[in-house]
Amino acid sequence: MDYKKIAIYALIILAGFGYWYKTRLDDTRNAENGDRFASVYAATTVMAQVHRTDSAGFFSARDSIYRVYDVDSIWITDFSQSMENNEEQWTAIWIMIKNKTDSLIEYYRANPAHRPEADSNGKSSGSSSQK
Repeated sequence: MDYKKIAIYALIILAGFGYWYKTRLDDTRNAENGDRFASVYAATTVMAQVHRTDSAGFFSARDSIYRVYDVDSIWITDFSQSMENNEEQWTAIWIMIKNKTDSLIEYYRANPAHRPEADSNGKSSGSSSQK
């Protein structure tokens, strides 16, 4: 038996398996990061509208969103730049953003007691029932 050929074939198979595994792992990470980006973007967009006259309230809400999703502005910039040349993934992410934004809007419409609203001074009351 030619052990060199067997060793070479085994290395080729292992390299192929390693490449396949890394590709799947990268795809999983990209999908998770895309979902996280879409969630952060949608929540931030909704809070920007809620706090449109209260920049301090918006920044507080944005920082809370960042903490919940364990991101910061650098992560968001890096993720955006990593997607620059991938139109197909960007399209999927923007569809997710639209769906998540619509879902948040519907949630706040259906549950007005949970909706953070600004009072007449532009300050967030945290709940419309507290007015």
